[in-house]
Amino acid sequence: MNALIIINSKKGKSTFSNHLYDICHILTRKEYEISIKLTSKEINAYDIVIQKRYDLYIVAGGDGTINEVVNAVSTYEDKPDVMYFPTGTVNDFGNSLGLQTIIQRQLVVLRRHKVKEIDSGLVNGKYFNYVCGFGPFTRTSYITTHYEKNKYGKLAYIKNMFDEIPELLNSYHMDVIVDGEKISGEFTYALIINSVSVAGFRKFLKNDKMDDGLFNLILVGKSSAKTLTQAISLISKGFDKNFSEDSVIYRKFKKLSIQTDDDIQWTLDGEKGPIGSVEIEVIPKNLRMLVP
Repeated sequence: MNALIIINSKKGKSTFSNHLYDICHILTRKEYEISIKLTSKEINAYDIVIQKRYDLYIVAGGDGTINEVVNAVSTYEDKPDVMYFPTGTVNDFGNSLGLQTIIQRQLVVLRRHKVKEIDSGLVNGKYFNYVCGFGPFTRTSYITTHYEKNKYGKLAYIKNMFDEIPELLNSYHMDVIVDGEKISGEFTYALIINSVSVAGFRKFLKNDKMDDGLFNLILVGKSSAKTLTQAISLISKGFDKNFSEDSVIYRKFKKLSIQTDDDIQWTLDGEKGPIGSVEIEVIPKNLRMLVP
């Protein structure tokens, strides 16, 4: 068996690298042949993974790094195992899997090697792990620079969120088809989620499951403080059934189509995604992730 350790050179080289010996020791005892590669400006995690299939990928980085790995891993018919060491600023995907930033606890997960098959989303031909969305504050993760993240941590996101406040006044006409049901209207937000943690809120969808073959759609109409407060309040209660209440619509789905004439900028797992209309479907049990 062989294992590849991928380290995001901007996010994973400090604390994680201090435990490389421990990780290699665990893998050696399990009789893995080990390779180590670092990302760079020229070569990202996708480029590294797509070059050669390994039995196990160990990934140290943020949600964007693991998104790149998943897009590459998804091209393999025989899916390898993936172990994620979250070393980013927010780490929503890792939080939803029960993974922690404390390396010693992650080493226990690696030793146990308990695999869980989880779902992925596919939007316009690209995979995402936990969130696809548009609207105010969804761009904050990728417009915040690495310098700001390293210096201010999560406060960097809060600082840049203020620049997004004027977007609350914008809404876009959309025709949405959710598993055959058509919904048309003016919307300020659209969030497609497969996660219990979004933007650092660890119980945003507290009853959600990442392996049930269903994703969550949240649509928010023309926004006001009341509308946004209502949306967060309703969704955080952990609804299991579809509902439509005032300006908030919630659906669980397998396939979704959103058509619009506007150049809406979508965000995928905290990174810049497609523009305009999107076609989304759930790919059941697409990933083999090591979990606690």
